[in-house]
Amino acid sequence: MVQFTPELLILLIIDAAGGRLRGKTLLHKRGFFVCLGLEYDTTGYNAHYYGPYSPTIDATLGRMKALGFIDERSEGFGRVDRVGFEWRRYEFTLTQDGRKILSRYEQQLPEVVNAVREYLQRMERAGDDGDYVALSIAAKIFYILHSQQKPMTYSEICNTAQKLGWDIASEQIDQAAQFLKRMNLVKANKPQKTEE
Repeated sequence: MVQFTPELLILLIIDAAGGRLRGKTLLHKRGFFVCLGLEYDTTGYNAHYYGPYSPTIDATLGRMKALGFIDERSEGFGRVDRVGFEWRRYEFTLTQDGRKILSRYEQQLPEVVNAVREYLQRMERAGDDGDYVALSIAAKIFYILHSQQKPMTYSEICNTAQKLGWDIASEQIDQAAQFLKRMNLVKANKPQKTEE
């Protein structure tokens, strides 16, 4: 099991994106999959609007912004969600101080840093192209399958998703299943489209 801090995880996810990452959802989902793949404790991840979400990662992100390790920019889309909040896209950039902190981690924990970087590269090879919606669907499906601990049909996955407040169309399941199989997170064949 690889141990790392939420700070290191955030720094490495942003660094792997070239020092600039667009999207809080993308940050959370990449963090979720890295924690799974490296067997880091993911119990802090809860079902949320856009899939598994970590309050710890969110709080750490806020602290890192306050300390000047990360710059955050956001832009509104002019749309409002069902709760009444405006949709916003966030962009996170490593600052000079953030790069210095990352450099210290690289010197102190090279095995951990390399393990996280390699896992992020593996995700990219498996199909993570920065599409936060696709990664969010894959995270939701894994979350559902993991919580149910049984093979499920398309219909069962979609129904369970609805109970969690998530909208997953059956055609999105195929793409997510392929990503999860390439990441060795599921072993099952493609879920059945029809119930018998």
